[in-house]
Amino acid sequence: LEDQYGVGDVIDVGAVSGTVEAVSLRMTRLRDVEGTVWYVRNGEITRIGNKSQQWARTVLDVPLDYDTEVGEAKRVLGRTADELWADPRWSSLILAEPEVWGMETMTADGYSLRLAIKTQPLKQWEVARELRERVRTALSDAGIALGTVQRSEVTVVDDDEEEERDDDEAEDDGSGAGLPGGSITEDLPRPRLDPPSPSRSG
Repeated sequence: LEDQYGVGDVIDVGAVSGTVEAVSLRMTRLRDVEGTVWYVRNGEITRIGNKSQQWARTVLDVPLDYDTEVGEAKRVLGRTADELWADPRWSSLILAEPEVWGMETMTADGYSLRLAIKTQPLKQWEVARELRERVRTALSDAGIALGTVQRSEVTVVDDDEEEERDDDEAEDDGSGAGLPGGSITEDLPRPRLDPPSPSRSG
């Protein structure tokens, strides 16, 4: 009644999202991207996100390394998006001039630039797939590599600790090596061994 969604719309109701296939007084039937059919009671829907009304937006975050100059990367992304917009096969799906919003994130490994394109409803995914392919090719042609996660592990070995450990092991081997005064048994009294008693003849 409030025109929140209808058959053919792609909606998000919280637990699931998909294309509306049928709406009744009690139930809404959705089919997700994997083809699974979901039945949602209308009385249990507390919020609805409709991805099919008025317009949509393709948002692409491109990861880059810090050695990539920001201005050059923005020019490559902007030029690539404009070429997509000018392409007759895609221009009807794009509603406004693409925008490079700039640096979106900064991490220890690099940064990302955000590119946004306003599209027809439900066409944002098609535009996004084509845009990714073109951006990948354009960056490669410009000699710009996509950002990679790099991790380095450094192990420090203390030679002094190793020598002390070797000395401790030598002291504990029972041979007396490494102890002052020689063997550990050198100062202990030696047991007296009596000779065997002579055998008595019967």
